[in-house]
Amino acid sequence: MRASLVPMLLMLLMAPCLALNLVEMKPLAAAMLAKRWATDQAELDQKVGIRDDGVTGVLRFGDDLKRRTEVAKALDMWQKTSLALAAAAKGGGGATVCYAGMREPGPNTLAMVKRSPDGWTLNFLLCNPN
Repeated sequence: MRASLVPMLLMLLMAPCLALNLVEMKPLAAAMLAKRWATDQAELDQKVGIRDDGVTGVLRFGDDLKRRTEVAKALDMWQKTSLALAAAAKGGGGATVCYAGMREPGPNTLAMVKRSPDGWTLNFLLCNPN
């Protein structure tokens, strides 16, 4: 009974993934895409005003400030890691690659995976926060 459920469960889990078109990206291009997402998020996240200490400056606002702060950290970490991968690729490394999940109107997911002969290891998964 259990053995017959496994293929059905795998098909159920794979169905949404089949609609996602994975495209391999160079690490530098992935870093630039993450930077664009971070810039888009920062524009939504900030406005200029008078802070509590009386100084005019950038105010951060909104109910989900904590989430946006964590997303900004993740985007920054992705950029640094991708740039390090690009430098390593110039030195002959290349087991770790980046993929973009493409859907309309453009890429909405970035994945960083390490390829090996016996399979792939997912190191980083990032979704467009916007």
